[in-house]
Amino acid sequence: MVLTQNAKDSILTSTAALFLSGGVGLNSTTENSTDTGLFGGGTTLDACDATTGWSNSGDASATVLNTTAGYFMEGTGCLNLPTTFSAGVASWYKTLGSTNLASKKLYVWLYIDDASDLATSTNAVSLDLGTGGFTNYDTWNYANTSFSNGWNSLYVDVNTYDSTSGSGLVTSTTDRIRLNVNLTSTQTSTDMRMDYWRSYVAGTFGVTNGQKVLIKTTGTNFFKTTMNLTVTEGNGLEIVESGDNNGSILLSRQTFASITKGLNTQVQIDKYYYLE
Repeated sequence: MVLTQNAKDSILTSTAALFLSGGVGLNSTTENSTDTGLFGGGTTLDACDATTGWSNSGDASATVLNTTAGYFMEGTGCLNLPTTFSAGVASWYKTLGSTNLASKKLYVWLYIDDASDLATSTNAVSLDLGTGGFTNYDTWNYANTSFSNGWNSLYVDVNTYDSTSGSGLVTSTTDRIRLNVNLTSTQTSTDMRMDYWRSYVAGTFGVTNGQKVLIKTTGTNFFKTTMNLTVTEGNGLEIVESGDNNGSILLSRQTFASITKGLNTQVQIDKYYYLE
């Protein structure tokens, strides 16, 4: 039995009508039609659009707000991180309201003009998450070899830390964040910057709290879905998957090589569905 073109067109039209929304995610697990990893949204811990609440210690100087176009990754600005080299380690930290980070993932952006200024170490950069200040906290380390000149994305799996202090972080009541940078020279002006601390629920990574409405076009024996991420959405994310859904059920999902979504960059994802 061979389908007529009218039958094929009818099937394509009916099928295309099911595809309503699209999403992207950060979860590079094996493709699975039941995966819900494209439906969730992130939570901002600090947008770094103001210096409010940030303190410094060691070789660090106070953060300086930078709202110059092209110098930040998300929002309306970032924080310059000046230092005066002495002991080598510069730290910036902030107290949050009690925040539940249990089983979540966390990202923050760090810019360094010259990565060779980082100490040769497995903990050239580290992030601390604490409960009740920094008496009880966990630490995640990043080697100098992980960094390149420019913006670098620091990733934390809250369940998998490198070391712990005191009785360790109580993930459900996280109230302190800290960035530590081990340097070999002074950083001035915009040499080093920080932007956009945010967390995501593991397994429900998504670029926005709402799904993107799909644009659909049809052709002979196929239809295409298109979703667009604007210049203000998803900045700072390492996107590794995309999928379409009908608003509640995932209809397609595909992983791919990582795409870094930067400021002033729009991403368009087209998917083609064929009826043979």
